[in-house]
Amino acid sequence: YFGSKQELFAEAAEFRIDLPDLTAVDPDDVADVLLSRFFAVWELDTTFVALLRAAMTSESAADTMRRVFAAQVAPALAAVTPDHP
Repeated sequence: YFGSKQELFAEAAEFRIDLPDLTAVDPDDVADVLLSRFFAVWELDTTFVALLRAAMTSESAADTMRRVFAAQVAPALAAVTPDHP
């Protein structure tokens, strides 16, 4: 585990969700692919679980989680989501 919240956040800054290329996924299967990946990360990566738990009570952890999603999840979704005017 992590000695301090700062050590957790430093580890989380390097955290990778490693989403697959969603542009190669049938649009009807995107949600299933994302859920499968998130469950795999949840089950296998203690950093992600610790960060998610810390985000419930720590604004710093919540901000770190938002940065992870903004940097990794949002671009992956943007690549397969048509613009909505």
